Amino acid sequence: MIGCGWMNKKNMLLIIIIILSNLSLCGCMDQGLTTEPAFEKIIIESDVVELSIANISFTREEMYTDAGESYFYTTAVEVKYLFHNLLDRRANISFFVEFYNSYNEKLFSIGPRSILLTADYTEKAFTNVNEARYDGDRASEVDYVKIIAFEF
Repeated sequence: MIGCGWMNKKNMLLIIIIILSNLSLCGCMDQGLTTEPAFEKIIIESDVVELSIANISFTREEMYTDAGESYFYTTAVEVKYLFHNLLDRRANISFFVEFYNSYNEKLFSIGPRSILLTADYTEKAFTNVNEARYDGDRASEVDYVKIIAFEF
């Protein structure tokens, strides 16, 4: 009987270790090894700021073909972003927001815009400076957005 109790404790301990090991590994595959935030369809080119938060939204309307079949058509693209100052000092940042299609052709550009950031500051709220919208004739072609930021 003593051997059976020890085997149950040993098996339970082994099961607990396996469960804890699996739980500790959850999410590792999703996160990868990068420390940089990745934002789908938003690229930043800068050595003075990085994106702390960014998202892109596509406004779609239901349209109909001559045959009466429905499809969705993108009528506008909006991007929102917050910067983190990488410099160890106050900096005047100037930036452009550019909308591109899948052939890397620039469809539309907004800017230059500017913002003053204090040393190692991360923006906390969206303002009209942190939002860009394209609702032109070629909005349906937008594949990604590029933000180009530099110090002036």
